[in-house]
Amino acid sequence: MKIQWIQDFLSLVDTGSFSKSADIRATTQPAFSRRIKALEEWLCTTLFDRSESPVCLTDSGGKFLPIANETLDRLYQCKDEMARENLNSVNIISFAATHTLSSNFFPRWLNNIEQTLGILRTRLESDHYDKGKQSLIKGQCHFMLCHTHPNIEINLNQQHYNSVVVGKDRLIPVCAPAQNNSPSMLLPGSIEQPIKYLGYNASSGVGKVVKHLLLKNHDGIYLDLVFESYLVGVLKQMCCEGRGIAWLPEQQIVDELSSSKLVKAYADNPENELRWSIDIDIKLFRAREALPESAEQLWHYALENSVS
Repeated sequence: MKIQWIQDFLSLVDTGSFSKSADIRATTQPAFSRRIKALEEWLCTTLFDRSESPVCLTDSGGKFLPIANETLDRLYQCKDEMARENLNSVNIISFAATHTLSSNFFPRWLNNIEQTLGILRTRLESDHYDKGKQSLIKGQCHFMLCHTHPNIEINLNQQHYNSVVVGKDRLIPVCAPAQNNSPSMLLPGSIEQPIKYLGYNASSGVGKVVKHLLLKNHDGIYLDLVFESYLVGVLKQMCCEGRGIAWLPEQQIVDELSSSKLVKAYADNPENELRWSIDIDIKLFRAREALPESAEQLWHYALENSVS
């Protein structure tokens, strides 16, 4: 018996189609069919009536369905519990952070902490915002580091999770310069000439913040979405090559702005600064349950040195 077979079984129950489930499970239809057959042989019964379209469960399949769901749920629950126990038994402080903060903010921030606490044993998992949040919820890390904004819901119950602001940043719309170092693309654009827009994927925390700004200015901004990525570094490179504008964290583009490889994509005045830039926080999240001693020490440092 393989967990993969149970996952295949539940997928086929959902889709009723071998070909659709094979696509979802990232395999070929013949290989998927063989795995379903292997499960049936292991159980010594037929689980699906293949004469129907979509395929449907046999009586045996119907009896196995709740068992399959419960088995998979209990296995994942056990895996999460084991991971949590292992995490707290090893003297390593584990972080989940977005790609953006992992490459720029985190190394400097950790270095500042170690000036006071000494060298810490740490581990960093770098991924997009949603994955990091799931790691925290499942107890696979001690801390999650991400950008936040008052108008974007984090969806972490404050009864179970604490947070502290450990940094500030600002999202700025930028583009490649024209020959005289003026913006090659200028917000808000027009109906006749919408601005090429380099956006974030839906899984990006920063992207959720930018989306809120665009919705707020919906009637007065004209963009043509031509590219998406959740990686700030990719969007920055696309901007430098003149492919469009993107809202990028200021800390990530200090060198590009000072060398005029990138310029602000709006007329530089206080009114536009307020309209088009977005102030964001960098927050550290943790579960309220007790953490290992070294992780608690880091948390107390973060509280004492929080940014207002």
